[in-house]
Amino acid sequence: MVKVRACLQALQFAEDLGFRRILVEGDALTVIRKMKSTNEDKSVIGMVIRASKDKVETLEEIEFCYIPREVNAVAYGLAQEGKQLESAKY
Repeated sequence: MVKVRACLQALQFAEDLGFRRILVEGDALTVIRKMKSTNEDKSVIGMVIRASKDKVETLEEIEFCYIPREVNAVAYGLAQEGKQLESAKY
């Protein structure tokens, strides 16, 4: 649930900043697959996936890419640091 919420927050952040074209990279293969899928998601994270897809509709161009955690050390380090914060920060 954490990874899919992070995806939604990233999309909201991009929208707030007025980005029209973005690349979303993540190490949660399930989230990346679900965001690329055109099928309705009835899983536990389905509501957050739908909310994320609603954000995608406001963009001109978006791409979702799976990046293994081992390859993306910077993002993993930021995620570990973020887990220690009391409030959301960007």
